[in-house]
Amino acid sequence: MKKTMIITSVRPILMNRFLKSFQERGMDKKGWTIGLMTQCYSEEQLNELKANDVTNSLSIISVDKRVPPYIAKTTLLQTHESDIYCSLDDDCVLLETVNYEPVIDFVQKEEVGLVSCNWVRFNTPKMMKMKKISDSYKKQRIVFTGGGMLFAKKIRNVLISKPQTDWLFDDVQFSLDSYTSGYMNYRYMGSIIEHNVIVKGGIK
Repeated sequence: MKKTMIITSVRPILMNRFLKSFQERGMDKKGWTIGLMTQCYSEEQLNELKANDVTNSLSIISVDKRVPPYIAKTTLLQTHESDIYCSLDDDCVLLETVNYEPVIDFVQKEEVGLVSCNWVRFNTPKMMKMKKISDSYKKQRIVFTGGGMLFAKKIRNVLISKPQTDWLFDDVQFSLDSYTSGYMNYRYMGSIIEHNVIVKGGIK
């Protein structure tokens, strides 16, 4: 089974940090690759990222301009054929508490659309203590990237069939496209990663 994480990045330092956490969690051994769109990276920054890709997990589209998140991620979906997808951001860090395996099975159910996993803004004891991990799903029409937003190929086909409009939020529009196509979206409480939302320099 082919599994692809899709990320668009304007922050090389954070993307290198994510790649390191991907390697530390052994995600390549679990069959994951990364479809990445880098935006406005210098040649030096791009070469550094490629040098750090010791597991040969990256498939990179490099552009020299800012591309809105929705258009960037649908472009990545169009250019990466896979069975399972996980939408993430460059300010994410995969922790020891990441657990996508149950979700991979769940999203293949006929009626299931997007599944957003749990997250903390920063990996601190206080924030982690506030999150209760449980192998449970909660129905939610609009879901967010959060701790990784997983979906199967059937949803990818829905998403790439829509016009490439400059929507403000890719995750909200993905949710709407999934739900209005007859699928139910969910949150999964059994996996936690770090996601430093609302930090400087992100894609707008």
